[in-house]
Amino acid sequence: MALKETVSVVVPIFNVEKYLNESLNSLKKQTYKEFEVIMIDDASTDNSYRIAEKYLTDKRFKLFKNTVNKGLSGTRNRGIELATGKYIFYFDPDDLLPINLFELLVNEIKLSQSDLLCFNYLKFSDEFPQNVPSIVKKKEFNQIETIKLLLSKKLTPAPWAYLTYLDILKENKLIRFPEGKNFEDITYIPYLITHINKLSLLKFDRGGYYYRVNRKGSITDVNNNLKKLTREINDRVTLDTVKYEYLSKNYEQLTDEIKNWYFDELIGLYIEKFNYLYEMPDSANVFNEFRRTILNFTRDNSVKNASFKDKVKLQIIKNSLLGRIYYMYKKKVGSFN
Repeated sequence: MALKETVSVVVPIFNVEKYLNESLNSLKKQTYKEFEVIMIDDASTDNSYRIAEKYLTDKRFKLFKNTVNKGLSGTRNRGIELATGKYIFYFDPDDLLPINLFELLVNEIKLSQSDLLCFNYLKFSDEFPQNVPSIVKKKEFNQIETIKLLLSKKLTPAPWAYLTYLDILKENKLIRFPEGKNFEDITYIPYLITHINKLSLLKFDRGGYYYRVNRKGSITDVNNNLKKLTREINDRVTLDTVKYEYLSKNYEQLTDEIKNWYFDELIGLYIEKFNYLYEMPDSANVFNEFRRTILNFTRDNSVKNASFKDKVKLQIIKNSLLGRIYYMYKKKVGSFN
C-alpha cells in the first residue's frame, strides 16, 4: 500500500456511537480509492468500538484500541506512527467529508508540487450538507508567507483542514500533538509549517470538510465549572507561549508580527472568559494570575503596533472600574467576545 498514492486517514474514536456510522461511511464512499483508515478507539465506554469493527470487512480500514484513555493528542500521535501511506489526513469521527475530497486534494498536491495543502470547511449541526464541492480559488505561499498567514489568523489551526506528506512527520518527531493538553492544535501547525517549503491554500465553493458543531461531550463542549475553566485557560496560555517562543526563535525577521499575535491571543482569551470573573467568584485567583501574565508581557515588550481594539481591551484588564462597566454592558447585549 505504501508504494501507491495512499492517503493515511487518522481517526481518533471516543464515545461517538451516535455519529460514527455516518462519519465512516463518508470515508468509505470516497471517489479516490487509495486510502487507509487508522481507526483508534481511545478506551470508549459506549458502542463505538463495536461499530468500528463492522468496517473491518473493508481491508482499507484498520482498528486499534488504547487500553487506557490517551486523549485526542496521544491517539493522533499513535496514528502517525501506525500510518503507512504517502499522505496524512486527520478526521474526527463526528464530522463528515464530501465524497470527492481526497480525489481533489491528491490531484492538487501533485499538480502544485506543494508540501502542504490547507482548505476551507463548512460548519453544520444535524443535517448533512449534500454537495460535491469544487475548487474555486487557490494561492501558493512560501514558508515565510505561510507563517505570516498563520500569525494573521488567515489559516485555521485545525489539523483536519490540511493534507501533507507523511514522511515530513516521520522524519521530524517535533511535529506531534502535545499530550495531556486541550487545544492541541495550537502548536502542531506551526511545527509543521517550519518543515515545508510551499503551501497551497484552497477555497472550495461550499467547504471541503464538514465540521459538526454543538455536539455534547465534544472537546469544545466545556461546562462552566472552575476546574475546567482553569484548565482551559492554563492550557491555552501554556501552548500559546510555547508557540510564541518557538516562532520567535525560528523567525527573528518576524519579531513584531509574532509579538502582536501573542498579545492578541492573550488579550482575546481574557476577554472571551471575562464574564466568569464576575459570575464565578472562586475564579478570581485564576484571572489574577492570567492578568499578571499579560501585564508582565506588556511591561517587557512594546505593544505600540497592536490594534486599537487590543489596546482598548488592555485598558479594560488594567482598570477594574472599566472592567465592571464592560461586563455590565456585555451582559446586557449578550456577548463576551
